[in-house]
Parts: sequence; C-alpha cells; structure tokens
Amino acid sequence: MDEKKEKTPQKRSGGNWLWPEITDERSARSAIMRGVKSNGIVSVVTLLFVLMKLVETSAIWDAIIFTILGFGIYKTSRTAAVAALVLLIIEKLYVLAEDGQFKNSLIFWFVLSGLVSSVRGTFALKRFLPEPIKKPEPPHSPSIQMGNESKPEDSKQRG
Repeated sequence: MDEKKEKTPQKRSGGNWLWPEITDERSARSAIMRGVKSNGIVSVVTLLFVLMKLVETSAIWDAIIFTILGFGIYKTSRTAAVAALVLLIIEKLYVLAEDGQFKNSLIFWFVLSGLVSSVRGTFALKRFLPEPIKKPEPPHSPSIQMGNESKPEDSKQRG
C-alpha cells in the first residue's frame, strides 16, 4: 500500500522581506538581527568608501558610530535601534540637501528596511520575554535600640 502524503506548503516564518511578521520571541530576535546586519553594511560600505577615497576620511566616525549602535541593537537596546534609524534618515536628508541627489538608493532602502525591523523587533521583544522574577523582600524586623532611648515626651519635659 503506497499512500502518498500530501505535503502542505509550509509558511515561512518571518513574513515578507520588507515587513517581516513579528509574532514571537524568535521572530523578534530575527528582526533585531536584520538591524545588526544593516548597521554592519553601513559600517563596511563607509569604510570601503573611505579607503577608495570616495568620501572624506572623517566619515570613519560614521562607521564607528554605526558599529557601536549595531552592537547596542545586538544587545536588544531599543535606544540604539531608534538612534541608528534616526541617524540614517538624518544623514540621507543631509546628503540630499547638499547634493540634490538621492545616491545609493538601493543600499539605503535595504538598510532602512533592516533598521525599521530592528526597531520593531526590540520593542516587540519586551512583550515576548517573561517578566523577571522579583525577589521577595524580607519581613521588616523591629529595630532594637540599645541604651539611651529618648521618648518624645522626655524632650518636652526637659525643654
């Protein structure tokens, strides 16, 4: 008896490339890693442009900042994810204002998509992680005072 098992197409987790679904901790971490990779791309491309003398050497700071922000995103920092996204947009607007051209737009859209995913992932991750267990506070024991105990009534009688 040969029974053919029908294979149902499995939905690939993560949604589409541009706007991945974030439904659990795993998908949130995947979105975060897209931001880490995007920051890596910005850093590497900037370093290559500096080495090829296509941009000023001061752009090395740009690569350093994006590398640091990438590490922050890797550590699931929401602040780093938002800062990287805002910095990328500000830089692109600055270049657009200076040159009047939208250069390297394919790389920009790829990186922008990754950074938006990392912002979404870092904020979503907080929902999916279990609440930290709070240590119960020890019961308060009455403080034992030794020696000269002064009562409020004693100070009134003296003064």
